[in-house]
Amino acid sequence: MAFTPIPKCGNCFDVGWVCENHPYCPWDRTKPRGCECGAGIPCPVCNLADADNPARPSTGFSGREAMDTMTIAFIGGVIAVTLAGLLWLVVAL
Repeated sequence: MAFTPIPKCGNCFDVGWVCENHPYCPWDRTKPRGCECGAGIPCPVCNLADADNPARPSTGFSGREAMDTMTIAFIGGVIAVTLAGLLWLVVAL
């Protein structure tokens, strides 16, 4: 029997990202409750971002992909824009 470690984050199962449409579902279909029907956003439980601490890339994300990737997240009245894995803009509404 294989040992399955208990995830540190029960919201995203340690992926670090969740489905934009379902922020309680990991952005990885291989995980329990996994969903990829929307864009990925940083997990609001374990992958919080601010001007000094950008969200960490999702698992399986290479640096080459990150250089071409822009993410716009709207969580709790805050818009965060990341480009190349770095937080560039935070606007509180």
